[in-house]
Amino acid sequence: MILNSENVLSRSPSQKIKRKAIHLDSSMHPGFRTYEPLLCRIGTSFGFSDSETSDLVEQISFYAGSFCTDSYAFGLKIWLSKLMVRKCIFKISKTLFSQNASIEVKPRVLSYYSYIKNSRSCSQNMPLSLTTVYILKSKIEFDEIEIAEILNGSSIKIKNRFQEAKFFLNNC
Repeated sequence: MILNSENVLSRSPSQKIKRKAIHLDSSMHPGFRTYEPLLCRIGTSFGFSDSETSDLVEQISFYAGSFCTDSYAFGLKIWLSKLMVRKCIFKISKTLFSQNASIEVKPRVLSYYSYIKNSRSCSQNMPLSLTTVYILKSKIEFDEIEIAEILNGSSIKIKNRFQEAKFFLNNC
């Protein structure tokens, strides 16, 4: 089957992944497909393009296929979300730290995030730790306990970070 570029560009990240990952089904964790749309939402909420999100989800599918998470306390959804968030943070951090250190550049972390693009410019200086919690709580709608498990923190710390992020966005 030949696909034209118009057809490929109009697909959502999860549709692209389904086409790309047909050969992965035998090695994929049985519940992975259930959470694929959630992983795509996480990637796009961090501001990654559809193709970048597809690549990240594909990496996670390979990894998840080689491990059994039946004993994981919070289940497959949290484990896969944790993997996706780690990959997103790593990719963002890699970009930030690869900037030339001799040039005095403030990290513009939030320029990576799609939900902030129409927001005020002062929100671009919010720390990544606050931004991550804000995305997971407001965009993905995880609760504090789930976010604490994803980020290896306490629910109190997560609640405080979310309050700080809201304060930061409201008072800049």
